[in-house]
Amino acid sequence: MSVSAGTRKRSHGTAEKSAFKRPRNIDFCYILLDPDYRPIAVNSFDCGDLTHLTVSSVKEYLSKTHAVSVQFVYCVGKDKQLEWEPLHYYETLNEDWRTFLKLNGLGFTSSKFDEERGRNVWIFVTTMPSEQNKHVPPHKAYPLPRTRVYLTQLQLGKYLTIEQAQKPWLECIRQAPPPSTAVKDSHLKQNQHLGNQAALYNGRPATLTGPPLGVYHPVFARFWRLVEEREDAVLTPEHLRLATELIDKSTEFYGDEKERLNAIRQCLETFIGDVVRTCANGREPDGGPLIDTFAGRIMINPFIEIKKEIGAGSCDPFDQAAANYAQWVGKDKDRLPSIRQRSCMPAFLLAIAGPNLAIGGALLLDRPVIEQLTPWIPLRYRPTVPPRPDSVAPTHDQIQYIARVIVALRKCSDDLLEYYKTTLVSMPERTEFAVPWPHLTKISDYEVVYQERLQPTPSRCLFRATATARQDNTTISVIVKFTYRYCREAHDVVYAKGAAPRLLYCAWDETVAQMVVMYEYIDATKVDHTRQQLSWDQSVSQLEDAVEAMHQKGFVHGDLRGPNILLDGNNAPMIIDFDWAGRADSLHTIYPGNICLDSSYKLHTDVCPGGRILPEHDDHLVKKWSHR
Repeated sequence: MSVSAGTRKRSHGTAEKSAFKRPRNIDFCYILLDPDYRPIAVNSFDCGDLTHLTVSSVKEYLSKTHAVSVQFVYCVGKDKQLEWEPLHYYETLNEDWRTFLKLNGLGFTSSKFDEERGRNVWIFVTTMPSEQNKHVPPHKAYPLPRTRVYLTQLQLGKYLTIEQAQKPWLECIRQAPPPSTAVKDSHLKQNQHLGNQAALYNGRPATLTGPPLGVYHPVFARFWRLVEEREDAVLTPEHLRLATELIDKSTEFYGDEKERLNAIRQCLETFIGDVVRTCANGREPDGGPLIDTFAGRIMINPFIEIKKEIGAGSCDPFDQAAANYAQWVGKDKDRLPSIRQRSCMPAFLLAIAGPNLAIGGALLLDRPVIEQLTPWIPLRYRPTVPPRPDSVAPTHDQIQYIARVIVALRKCSDDLLEYYKTTLVSMPERTEFAVPWPHLTKISDYEVVYQERLQPTPSRCLFRATATARQDNTTISVIVKFTYRYCREAHDVVYAKGAAPRLLYCAWDETVAQMVVMYEYIDATKVDHTRQQLSWDQSVSQLEDAVEAMHQKGFVHGDLRGPNILLDGNNAPMIIDFDWAGRADSLHTIYPGNICLDSSYKLHTDVCPGGRILPEHDDHLVKKWSHR
């Protein structure tokens, strides 16, 4: 077995036996799943039933109990004594699932397995795909409608083909009500949650926040650059005239949304192309140009949804545009399936509600990912807002901003038109991969082939890959991470002490609008016989030395929790994830506002959202390991 970022593993041996004391009276609650991740049994057992608590012993126990052949074991522990136990290997689910369990994501209550004791360890097990397992009678079954989607997420990019990965969502979306109904508050409240296969990754609720769109297609990063003036949009007098006309017509009142669309149609068509009224049955967008693809004129971009005023129609037009996209790309007709096999199907969304406009992006992984790329922009003048230093008046600023946003949409829509019409022709259908990989395949002097997505959390972008040096064709297993910030200097200091993976690349990339971090993959099964096999005390000592060296250089880490400390094959500690790290004396080295302060992490008492990250906070977490 291998270990990669965000996980941990103790190798078998005398060091492990002396370090780990098996706790007593801990229930192991498990869910047995068939090859399609459908629950077939739920039960629990006490760890006292096992002589040695390992992956192999758990597999053997469950195989005998249920007369099945166990394939994969996924575990999340709420008992901190198990932090370094060998059951926690590279497919562990860790904190992401702990949050999910607290939300009763599986439908269990504390009375069934007494989660409140904080002594339970959940084990998710999949069986081998054999005829024998299709007829396994439930040992003790509870309804678990939400299990399958989570484990499907964990498997993405490793075991499933694109057809298998998208099949659960496609089955749901083809039975879904029309978008105009699907986006009603009552329907969203009931169906927009992680456990529902038809739910979109649109950030509502926050657990359904998807990955940054720019990781999978560069057009979304370009839109951001154009809007933020990092790339010149080249506004002409005609653009400013059209923006002024759009403001004037948008601020009028209309009898219905069709009348509003007709009034602003000419402005929109001049900016973004033909605005096609596709259908008035609530199942298709209010408008949007049909664009040419290699498979025919079957894709829409952007998807346009218009409401007469804010609140009209009892739904959010942006949500309805997203629902229109989802139902359109999920169609099983024309040659859309062929496009799904080649592409993440990127598109823009344009929502208008009265004199307000918002633009979003959408793409398809195992299910649609939706992101609102702009706030709701007032299509009206705001005289109270002070003008920019180089401006003539607030009205000019508003006209210029609206023109820049819509011109950015047009430029990026033209990019997508070229992508669908020509680029996809040369791209083969994906048969062995589960979902589209990141578009960035050339990182520094390496050609990168992505092999596995490592995080089950939808918003995180962490991949195992093979990197081939263009100079001599040597290959190396790597981890590629896309993140908003990363402290290369702190990583290098810890690497010099032998306690971090070798960093191969770390820089901001404009085509993904993210930091791209690539470092060597840590193989916990590979023992270097030229080095000493460390005991637990030696491992902790090395960890302390590395953190002290980092502090002496003026840096702090901020997140030395279990998932960010690995052990290699010689039990040497490896610190990863320097996302929060930075200069200890910098006012910008702070904890994120959404930091999890769960008491199980035993963080320093001064740790708080937006608070400074201090060396004593790191030392506090390091001391935890010395007491294990």
